[in-house]
Amino acid sequence: MRWTAGRKGWGPGELQLPAQVVSVGEDEYVVVDGRRGILGLSLGGDSIAWRTISTSLGKSFQAAPLGGGTAIVAGYEGQGRTSQRIPLLHFLDLATGAIDSSIVPMLGDELQTATTFNAGVVAFTNVGDTLVVTVGAVDTVYRYSRSGDRLSARVFESNHFQTATLMPGTIPRQYWRESFSRHHKLYALLDGRVLVSHVRLWGGEHMWGTIVVGRDGSTMFDILHREPLLAVRGDTLVFASTDDPARWYFGIIPGAEL
Repeated sequence: MRWTAGRKGWGPGELQLPAQVVSVGEDEYVVVDGRRGILGLSLGGDSIAWRTISTSLGKSFQAAPLGGGTAIVAGYEGQGRTSQRIPLLHFLDLATGAIDSSIVPMLGDELQTATTFNAGVVAFTNVGDTLVVTVGAVDTVYRYSRSGDRLSARVFESNHFQTATLMPGTIPRQYWRESFSRHHKLYALLDGRVLVSHVRLWGGEHMWGTIVVGRDGSTMFDILHREPLLAVRGDTLVFASTDDPARWYFGIIPGAEL
């Protein structure tokens, strides 16, 4: 182990619900914490420096660097009861925390259906000047330009990914929550395809799935597995063991390049 940083708490250098760490420069990182927001982490020799990046976001889920001191962040706007429970993508100035502009990935009926079951988890990846986005439990891959224009919306087919329906009043909420999948991560492949990682709570356990979707929305790879997907390197999938944190599993994507 090269270094460790952070501990549980609300003070400087402390974390509550860390969800992601991304590199934004040499020895510079952004930490996305589900409760504390966006934090900056700097490494210098033997020293570790933390800073809070103050934003207007009520909750953040994911970040990706865009270069030039900016990042794109998925999250809600507003705080507490004023938080708008609508999944948004925000272009964020990492130095000041200011939001330059935002994208609403879903519109009209799509947005109404998604927000009904709190589909705030937005998975995305950036490929050059294109953003590839999935939202909540919706079986659609969206592509956006950096200016926020929607380029395409492709519905994919899957034997394992279950889309959400409005909650019926006749069943317990827990049973309804187990009826649909949620997007976990997206990986853009160099040949234009997208790898979609999703998860579903079933019988108190998490069931994970992986789908490879073509630019036309066609499904080329569709599997279920017990282990969460950690990373994609080339045509290799890296899975974490649910029984032993020190054990990893590996798989191969047929014909994929990253």
